Amino acid sequence: MDMDLLSGPAEQLSGQTKLLTLPPSSAPRDVFESNLREAGVPATHLHEVLEVWDRASAAAGSAEEHARTSPMQILDAFAELRNWFQGRTFHVEESVDVEFRLPLFILGAPDAPDCKASFTMRRTDTRRFDWYAILFGTGLSKSRVVQLSVSSTFRANAGEIKAVFIPMSVPVEKVTYMVNNVPIDHGIRVDAERAKRIGEPSACTLPHGTTLPVGDVVMRYRLSGDGSDAVSNYAYEYKKDLYPLSPDTAQFGLRAFDADLSLKANVNMTWEAALDYELRSGFDYELHHVLDSHGLVWGAITSPQTAGP
Repeated sequence: MDMDLLSGPAEQLSGQTKLLTLPPSSAPRDVFESNLREAGVPATHLHEVLEVWDRASAAAGSAEEHARTSPMQILDAFAELRNWFQGRTFHVEESVDVEFRLPLFILGAPDAPDCKASFTMRRTDTRRFDWYAILFGTGLSKSRVVQLSVSSTFRANAGEIKAVFIPMSVPVEKVTYMVNNVPIDHGIRVDAERAKRIGEPSACTLPHGTTLPVGDVVMRYRLSGDGSDAVSNYAYEYKKDLYPLSPDTAQFGLRAFDADLSLKANVNMTWEAALDYELRSGFDYELHHVLDSHGLVWGAITSPQTAGP
């Protein structure tokens, strides 16, 4: 998602946040590769370390096996990778903290008179957090985990698209890739391990006319034949497994040192949400899920005057 879309005024929501760290082995291979490339590791060295990464990943097993493997066994599997990094370092030349808004959910209301939308997380006694976001680290640095829950309802009026987000900051560094204290190349890295929360969960309205990449239609509401001008209420249950993220790893734009950068992250919902819509009769509506993010927005809206024969 274009992070500039999230730059508008924010309304604070009630919720809670927890930060954790994950070992370097949590990053997918393509993220590991691209992060090292941006940090200045040349192609020949990348080829070497990716071969080591593949052997380590095979030893650690699949994601399902990984969950059943002890931390000590995982460390043993990645011992060769740690050995490869011996004598290889990233010397930090300059560092700045860059603020960003990590998007979690998108909610839209149809651009038709009197339409509204609202979002509420399903509450249970056993589940504490609604979202689980991983900000992936570079090389052998750890990844940052952001767990977040929102306990308040937020709403969108006709034609509005709103995003739930968590305000964060992350160090962006100019680095020199060194091998045995010899400079090899220069690059920029995002130090995800030191990412921190700088505010409470919030919602902001995206600029009017914003269009987002959308997937298939998930629901149609045929109300164009009803000329009563009544407003009807509809409920939709958003389940985490219905809309797979594509790609699995999202990229959020950052800017530092006059360069456009990307923060690699995975954002997933841990449960489900209740969405309520107020729809004005006299129109047909199409509800779509949002690609590359969790959320639902409205596509084509037609009335008898604009609908085809």
